[in-house]
This record gives sequence, C-alpha cells and structure tokens, in this order.
Amino acid sequence: MSQSTPLFSVVIPAYKAAAFIRQTLQSIYAQTEQDYEIIVVNDGSPDDTELILKQETDPRLRVITQPNGGECNARNRGVREARGTYVAFLDCDDAWLPNHLALARRFFEQNPSFDWFSTKPERTADIKPADLKARDTENLPFWSINWFLEGDSQTSSSSAVLRRSAINGQDLFPDGVRMFGDGIGWSRFAMQHRMIGTCYCTTALYRIWGGSATDAFLANVGGNKSGAALDAYLLQQEMLMQPDCPTEAKLFFQRSSLYNWWVRSRALSLLHWRDEIYQRRHTTGKFLTSWLTFCACFSHFASRLMGKIVRLRFNKIERQMARMAARTRKELV
Repeated sequence: MSQSTPLFSVVIPAYKAAAFIRQTLQSIYAQTEQDYEIIVVNDGSPDDTELILKQETDPRLRVITQPNGGECNARNRGVREARGTYVAFLDCDDAWLPNHLALARRFFEQNPSFDWFSTKPERTADIKPADLKARDTENLPFWSINWFLEGDSQTSSSSAVLRRSAINGQDLFPDGVRMFGDGIGWSRFAMQHRMIGTCYCTTALYRIWGGSATDAFLANVGGNKSGAALDAYLLQQEMLMQPDCPTEAKLFFQRSSLYNWWVRSRALSLLHWRDEIYQRRHTTGKFLTSWLTFCACFSHFASRLMGKIVRLRFNKIERQMARMAARTRKELV
C-alpha cells in the first residue's frame, strides 16, 4: 500500500461527534480493504471530539481542526486534502459494514469508465456491534442507473464513493447551506456524470437520532428547519434553469420541490386552535370567536386541498421517472 497515494480517501466531517466518532472509526479500521487514508475535519466541535481524536493512533488518520464552518464546508475541506484515487464519504455518526470499500474497489476495477458508486444506505435509530457484520455481496450484480431517476435513493453522505479526478478540484457542496447540502453536491456531480454504479445491497448504516439533521427536519417540517432547507431548493432551481439541464434532472428537481410542499402542507392547518379559540370566547368576543373558528376550519380545508393537488402532480412525475428509469437501468457484466 502506497502511503503517498492510497486507493481511498475517507472524508469525515465532524461536529459534536464525541458520542459516535469511535464507532465510526472502528468501522473503517475493520474494513477488509485496507488501502485507505482517513481525513477527519473537526469543524469546531465544542464537545470532546478533539480529545477523542487525539487518542487515536492509526497512522492513516489525519485530523484537521478548523473553526466551525458547517458540514458542507468541512466536507469540501476534506476533499481538497484527499490524496486517494477515490473519495469515500462517511458521516461522523454513521458506520460501514466491513466490505464497503472492498465492494467499491471491485466495482471500479470491473467498470473503469464510471466515476461514482454507492450502495443503498440503511437507516437505523441505533448501530449495535451485531449490526456491523458483513453481508454477502459476492454474487450480487452491479447496475448502472441514472442518478436523477433513481440514484438519489441509493446515495447518501455515508455511502457514496467518487473518483477524485472527476471532482476536478471544485467544491461540490454548497458552503453555508444548512440542510440537504449533500444532495446538492450529488446533483452537481450528476449534472456531469448522470450514470452511477450501484449494487442493490447495504454496506452503510445511516443513523437517525435526535441530533441528526434528517431527524430534526422530519420533526419540524413546518418550522425553522423548512426555512433552512430553502437554500438547497433555490440551488436546485438554479440548476433546473440552466440551458443544458437534462430532462431527468428537471423532473428530479420538480419532484423534490413538490414533495417538500406536500410535507409542509400537512403542517399548515390551524384546526388544533379551535378548542382554544372556543375556551377564550368570553374575552375574545362572540363575533371574533366565530370568525377565528371559521379561519381555523378554512385553513384545514385549504391545507388538505393544497396537499392533494400537489400530490397529484408529484405522483404523475414519479410515474414518468419510473418509466424512464426502467429504460436506462442496465445490469453490468
């Protein structure tokens, strides 16, 4: 194994990672493929992340400490520091099964024309040692799929592996975007490399917990988290408006935006205010109480109607994308 040019550079952005970073690193050390370097970008963690990382002794580990700049900034920094032929991404609270890198190596050796690969991440509330046993992938075929049509569900910030030369020195991930920045990064890469290799199996475990961005968004779809996601949707809109934006990308961006509107429409109803409005009727006044009750009921009707209309359009786009995906999906020999 070459110390100057490892096959894989594992990039881990770390912020408040003290509770999970040891398990994340152990899942890398346990890889059957050992030709790698690990780059952890400690993004100004206020907890014991830095102390824990200092206790690690593996010579392949490099720790870069910087002021807090956000996950996208830390991920871009890790890619710039990478020396490997391929860049493998892993979040600080997730973990790999032992054959993750070996499977990626086998794919690229058999399919040298491809510039990225991912397996389907498995979401879990907790990662136990028993969950980190390798699953048999030896006889599973590789597939070529269009990322915009079906690759999004096969890709996460802990399962994607990209050829470093194809990144071409650019910052894939949008600096300052607080949510879904990894999705923007994959979209940008897919604009130049639409087809991604995959194996319909799991080699990455994606932890959903109370402090994760995904969990926070799902728990607060109608509040500040939806506002934080707006930056990502505006960047999708910019890509959609590019003259060379392919049809499948346009459909993907439209579906993404519609799904967000459908989720948020479910939180728009004020019907839950009705009981409180009635309880305050003596101080509010009879006329205003009636008016507020009507508005609460109307908001419920309007939000449900909005959701149904958006969902109809969303379903139509999904059916169109499924037909296109079936035509472009190809098993690789």
